Amino acid sequence: MTDKELIQRIASEQPLPPPGFEARQEHLLSGLMGKEGMKMKKKMSAALILALALFIALTAVAVAEISGFSILSFLESKQALTPEAEKLIQAVDGKAETIPGMAEASVKETLFDGRSAMVTLEIRPLRDDIFLIPDCGEEMSIDFLIPGAGDGFAADYARERGMQLYSVLVSPADDLNADVPYVDYYDGRIAEDGTLTLIARATLNNSTEGFDFHMKVRLIPCIWAANTESLKAYYSAYLDKEQETDEEPTASPLIYDFENASECELTARLEKGSVRWRAHSKEEISFPTFGVTVTDITAEGYALTTLLKITCKVTDAEAFEKTDNGLWFNILDDNGVSMWSDLDNGGVTFPDENGVFTQTDSLIALDTAPETLHLHAFNCWEKEIFEDKTVELIPQ
Repeated sequence: MTDKELIQRIASEQPLPPPGFEARQEHLLSGLMGKEGMKMKKKMSAALILALALFIALTAVAVAEISGFSILSFLESKQALTPEAEKLIQAVDGKAETIPGMAEASVKETLFDGRSAMVTLEIRPLRDDIFLIPDCGEEMSIDFLIPGAGDGFAADYARERGMQLYSVLVSPADDLNADVPYVDYYDGRIAEDGTLTLIARATLNNSTEGFDFHMKVRLIPCIWAANTESLKAYYSAYLDKEQETDEEPTASPLIYDFENASECELTARLEKGSVRWRAHSKEEISFPTFGVTVTDITAEGYALTTLLKITCKVTDAEAFEKTDNGLWFNILDDNGVSMWSDLDNGGVTFPDENGVFTQTDSLIALDTAPETLHLHAFNCWEKEIFEDKTVELIPQ
């Protein structure tokens, strides 16, 4: 079986999760792991790893056809480039910071719309034996990171060339960005000289016209587990074993060595963004199937996305318990098409002592506040359980 056939088989044998499943899982896992969650990410199950492989397999072809790599080309590929967003893209001649003996990191572009930030980072290795990948990118197809490089996994590509694999993790600098809950990635590419270009993103807790974005860039060594030949061999063995048993592998073939990570800090000035409109729901809406009432919906329009916050209250504890914390809302337009943006997954909180919880979402950018939104409530664990309601919005 070739590498390409293996990746395609992994993708074809994994059923598509219901809408909102990835976001729900991400929140549930982060809630369980807390601040130390990053250190546990390599303990993810094979199912989640295979879901990542599925995502890469489905998107690699479309992205690889883009000429150049920038915020502009990325937004175009996602059909998310609005005239207002394009005006906010700023070229940056940022000072390179050095991770001694390892790499140089610098900021090349920024985009800030008042709530969502995008930053293009370049991390250039200082040694020929260093191979840089986006965080958790070892399972990515190498053709995704280096278009035209051929088939296979990124980790195997580095190992075959005798290079040490490093995962690049970008996070808010400690105590300097209290309003930035996390940093995530949209995309990454590797140039011929080994330079890794990342487009990172962050969504602020509160809107602002500008701020200094302090980031920590860490290079984390990826160590191969004993008796591991390659990711190809690992997944091939798993797929063969799957024919006989439902058991999943209990250990990852690669271990993140956080204790020997190296780092530097970067700062980017983000400004010029502002909220374009605000709206809120007119009245409460009950979803008896799930034992929940939506007490309030607030929406804010920005150049990149529309940020939505849905506040709920559990009104029937028994009905809600049957959902196994699986309630999720998909937001539909008048034609029944999902309005979710590809630029952010959103999240959900757990009910507090009063049964109140919230769901936040990023929708596609809208010029003005919509008059209505259609809420498709469903159980993300059992997609066939759902309930639909329409809510009227009032501009503020």
